[in-house]
This record gives sequence, structure tokens and C-alpha cells, in this order.
Amino acid sequence: MDRIFFEQLGLPEVTANLDVGSGSHGKQTGKMLIGLDRAFSKDRPDVVLVEGDTNTVIAGALAAVKAWNQGWPCGGGAEEL
Repeated sequence: MDRIFFEQLGLPEVTANLDVGSGSHGKQTGKMLIGLDRAFSKDRPDVVLVEGDTNTVIAGALAAVKAWNQGWPCGGGAEEL
């Protein structure tokens, strides 16, 4: 489903697809942490901007902090930061 957003908005191709799929909150978050840890180890970004649903934001922010990067959560509730 996300493919249509990339095509219609003219967004660049993703550099990593975590292919998490559906599951419990813990299972999704765990899979994201594993995938993001691999991606951050490989690419070593200076800053990570985390946008998405609750599971994505918590996993992205946690993985970024654990990788000694700065994580900037964005999305539901971000205006309260």
C-alpha cells in the first residue's frame, strides 16, 4: 500500500525496507529494532527523523538513541514535544 504514496508524491526510493508486516505491538517493535539496528550500523546517519505510527516512532527513536544518533520523533503528538 505504501508504494502508491511514493509514486503519487514522487518520493525517492527507500534505502531499506524492514518488511515488518502485521503482528502484536511487541513483535512489530522488535522486528523494527532489529532492522533499524542493521540499517544504522551500515549507513551511520548523523540524524534520524522518525515519522509514522506509534510503533514506528517508538522503535525508530529507541534505535536511534541506542546507535548514538539524535532521533527526532515526528507524528501523532509531536506538537507536544
